[in-house]
Amino acid sequence: MPTLVTCPECHERFDSEDEAADQRCPKCAHVFQSKPRAPYTEGIQAKSAPAGPVAKATTPAWDEEDDKPLGRPPTPRAPFPWTALLILLLGLLFFALVFSAGFNIWFLMRPDNDFFRGNAIRVQEQQAIERQRQAEMAAEQARQAQQAQQEEARRLEVALERERERVRQLEQQLKK
Repeated sequence: MPTLVTCPECHERFDSEDEAADQRCPKCAHVFQSKPRAPYTEGIQAKSAPAGPVAKATTPAWDEEDDKPLGRPPTPRAPFPWTALLILLLGLLFFALVFSAGFNIWFLMRPDNDFFRGNAIRVQEQQAIERQRQAEMAAEQARQAQQAQQEEARRLEVALERERERVRQLEQQLKK
């Protein structure tokens, strides 16, 4: 059964059939005495921590919650939420469309709207308006004629009063 052997010089791992014999590294050709190791079936073996000063890790630390490396800048995001703005704009346009349709229906269905009335009704209304205008003109002419008559009556009264005054003066002159 093959066992896993690690070279002490280059740390290359390779399989070996004979545990007791000297091993030659296929990568660096170093010859060394292999130490017995567990076969692959026993699982992964952890390496012990170095005894000297701790060397700085070359791999970044990992956040256990997110499974993302720590210290890594966050992924850039879009500067403006265009999707939300587009949804809002489409909602406003839909609202305007519905409001416009409702207003147009209301405007066309009003009882005083001429759109659905027949031509005969419009002609009757126009004739009634014309008769009313003629009646107003006749009333205005009658009022003006009455004012003219009243002014003429006042003018004649004033003239009559002057004539009476002249007649009195003449009578007084005759009496003298």
